[in-house]
Amino acid sequence: MYLRPTKPALLCRRRRASAEAFNRLLFCCPSLELAAEVHARLGIAYKALEKYTLALKHLQLAFEDAREAKFLSKIQLRFHIAHCYDVAGDLTRATEEYRLLEADKRIEPHSLLRANVYRQLGWISYRLAYRTSEQRLANVNEAEQYLARAKEIAQNCGRTYYYLGRCYGELPSRAHDAFSHYRSSIDKSEADADTWCSIGILYQQQQQPMDALQAYICAVELDPEHSEAWINLGRLYEINHLYREALHCYKKSIEFDPVSPEPIKERIKVLEKELHSAGNVLNSAQARASKLPPLNEAWKLPIPQELRGRQEEFLRLKHESYIAGSPVWQSPELSAIATSKSVSPRMSAAQRQLSQILRLNPSQVEASQKALLRQVDSKLRVPGAQLPFVSSDDVADFLGEPSGDCDLGGFGRPLLEIKKENFEMPSTSGLIKKEEPEDEVERLMAEEKKPTGDDLPPTFSLLAPLRVPISVSSAEVLEMAAKRVDDPPNYKSCFEETVPPPISLPRPDEKVALSKDKLLVPTPCVVVESPKEATSPELQRYCYEKPIALIRGLTMALRIDLSLFSTKSLLETAPNHEVEVRQQYRMPGDMNVDHLGNPTWACHSVRSFTTVAKYAVYQAETFKHSLRSEVEKLKTPSGSSKYTTTDGPAAKRRRRNGAPEEPPLCSQMPEKPIRFGTNVDLSDENLFRAQLRELEKMPGFCRLTSPCNMLTHLGHTVLGMNTVQLYMKVPGSRTPGHQENNCFASINVNIGPGDCEWFGVAYEYWPQIDEMCKRRNLDFLKGAWWPNYEDLINEGIPVYKFTQKPGDLVWVGGGCVHWVQATGWCNNIAWNVGPMTAKQLDMALFSHEWNKLRSYKSLVPMQHLSWEMAKNMRFTQQKPFNIVKGVLIRSLHFSKVVADYVKKLGKPLKMHPREKNEVAHYCFHCTVEVFNIIFARAKPNSTEYTVSCVFCARKNGINDYVALQQYTFEQLASIFDTCQLQPTKTPMIC
Repeated sequence: MYLRPTKPALLCRRRRASAEAFNRLLFCCPSLELAAEVHARLGIAYKALEKYTLALKHLQLAFEDAREAKFLSKIQLRFHIAHCYDVAGDLTRATEEYRLLEADKRIEPHSLLRANVYRQLGWISYRLAYRTSEQRLANVNEAEQYLARAKEIAQNCGRTYYYLGRCYGELPSRAHDAFSHYRSSIDKSEADADTWCSIGILYQQQQQPMDALQAYICAVELDPEHSEAWINLGRLYEINHLYREALHCYKKSIEFDPVSPEPIKERIKVLEKELHSAGNVLNSAQARASKLPPLNEAWKLPIPQELRGRQEEFLRLKHESYIAGSPVWQSPELSAIATSKSVSPRMSAAQRQLSQILRLNPSQVEASQKALLRQVDSKLRVPGAQLPFVSSDDVADFLGEPSGDCDLGGFGRPLLEIKKENFEMPSTSGLIKKEEPEDEVERLMAEEKKPTGDDLPPTFSLLAPLRVPISVSSAEVLEMAAKRVDDPPNYKSCFEETVPPPISLPRPDEKVALSKDKLLVPTPCVVVESPKEATSPELQRYCYEKPIALIRGLTMALRIDLSLFSTKSLLETAPNHEVEVRQQYRMPGDMNVDHLGNPTWACHSVRSFTTVAKYAVYQAETFKHSLRSEVEKLKTPSGSSKYTTTDGPAAKRRRRNGAPEEPPLCSQMPEKPIRFGTNVDLSDENLFRAQLRELEKMPGFCRLTSPCNMLTHLGHTVLGMNTVQLYMKVPGSRTPGHQENNCFASINVNIGPGDCEWFGVAYEYWPQIDEMCKRRNLDFLKGAWWPNYEDLINEGIPVYKFTQKPGDLVWVGGGCVHWVQATGWCNNIAWNVGPMTAKQLDMALFSHEWNKLRSYKSLVPMQHLSWEMAKNMRFTQQKPFNIVKGVLIRSLHFSKVVADYVKKLGKPLKMHPREKNEVAHYCFHCTVEVFNIIFARAKPNSTEYTVSCVFCARKNGINDYVALQQYTFEQLASIFDTCQLQPTKTPMIC
């Protein structure tokens, strides 16, 4: 019934696959010669996936790279950066970027890029008209001026005509001009659902319902997920008394995430109620009186049928064009080349072995053998040093968009007409094979013989396998590293320098698959009755061994005053303290539904900010309202509340009891929005002195500051990790599924008075949950998701489920995936801890590298932490010692290599000692940790500096940076050599 040029699911898979491949390439080779090309392509892939933060990051990296990308020029990249801000809703920043492009003299006055800039500036002005009502007319006039200039330059851009039609449609007196421009937009680019939807609105305003109906049908034909078209189609049917049709359209609009879902949900609720009470009598009687055909007949109206035919023909021709290939390849010249020279097959195993033998014996290679080696090598090398040229059709097919003269970016088209001395089209010379001189073979073999072809390793990973024993001394590490510059032929690295990206863990190998009724695993629970039990080594060992554990009675046994963390106490202490708020919907803990009531993993969560005092008022008001509701329910015994802890049987229990499955009607739609006060920072030791002092009563392994807590040794504050955070909750408040940062363990205490419901999955199963998130187009690391309990059970994943009562402490083991929902009014406090175990170190290091692969910043700087632990701690266990010493070896070696690289360039390396409590440094561009040798560059028009890693500094022009060294190698060597294993019979217990 519906037409789509390309299936959205298939496009998403293509984009995700390409992004995955590019990320893995950048992980292995961050200083790749073609890094600018890769970042440009990766930015476009993320932009198509609507992940605008990641898109901006990679487009910025490509823009700041000193090398020019053939895929997109610098100015094209700048336009895409501006457009990312635009579509992400940051209109102020987008306007600033567009203004810079508008003032850029390198862009020809009549280029398509300038037309695109004018068009987007006009569209921003039009959208600002809705934000500032007092200047609405002025904004609309400004939009018209920009769009008129864009139309003058690019007269074949349908999008410009559409935007002008929107501007003219604001004034009833200019309805004819709006129609005219919409018609022109359709002529230029017919397959535009936005234009058809706007035409329908205009027809509806002109009291032409049949024409409006056909326009809306065309819109949803072209884009079945066009929420606004479905909403307007529903309104049209409702006005014309076709209520069942209207209800169907409203449900379709809710399904595709409209901007304002609440009014639509109200209409669905009213219509369902009326149709349920009146039955088919009301709908059939009104249908006979209506002039509009029902929805199933509307698809057969003339205009939608004609559009469908043209679109089918367009798709058929596009498919034939794809099969036949580009007309360029059908030219006689290229045909002659293709027939005269066939593509060389891949090397066989024998050829690879022959090539290796000849390379290993260069002095004994004769002239005939050199020719043979050259012939074999030609099968491995791609001619030319450029990436293949990508046409506009290739990119349009990748993005799932029709190509046209006004497409954003102009991939491979003359969209950007800059002066010729500033722009150069990709050369096709790489398609023609050139004969290589005889001495080329000697050069290649000489390069092969070198241990390294660069002054820096291709990448740096904390998981790189070591080539030296743990017992190596600092002098030996520094001597080996120095040979990279001083004596390259004899250079040997301390670790593998070519490292593949990290691979997620395989699924646990269970000898006997658990039955579904055994997948709800009993939660480890300990009841503490005395201070001696609370501080016992057995309790510490018990927690370290469990993925998640519930400890009951500990706070009471240690006489910890939890009332200090109550809302009343916070009001007295810091009423104006900032609170981050998440607006969510209240629903049962074992399910998560979308606006229409259908099961989903995606969580609705809108961020805002308030103060402790304002949230306290909200918390109290919801409690009073709930009490009044309960009193009303008691007066009416048949009454029942929806989505409370006393709800009827959940979906699973309904099926077990034989109750019929209910269709997704309005009764299952989440109707009650709530606000969750999250991330109240309690790190201020002066403001929250009493609260923090009370937590010092905790057992050593649970305390913020403790010798056996790795995070104690960071030496600086990482909010929420080695500081306390408080959460203020009302029933239904949800912390979506996640792992703690860098997979560290965490402590969570329920202050009360209400309960919390917890779900947890052991670390070993996180790759399966990651894969399930991918299948639902959700980001495991950055997204907001709430797993469906039954989905996990069906996948064979064991789940812990338990209730945390007031005073209960939950130990969340390292890497445990967990999600939490409040079932009552309560506050919670939480912080992270780092058990000094080999398992915790392994998880943290793997998470550090996995985050790097996923472009996700690790909050715990693992190099810095390892050096601080080596300086402050006494290692008594072999495995943790080996892991930390391995990080020191890699870090010291790489730091020396970078320092020597800087000196070889002739740049001064200035000492800049690290100050007390100074935070660890991260690369401004790629967000990886930068240890010891940092590269600083002043921000434009600012006195602040940004820090870069050596790989990003080299790509962006290392001469623009100041190289700083925070530790002397004598200091690092002293820490390195002092860090030794001091075994004891019993491990250290806090």
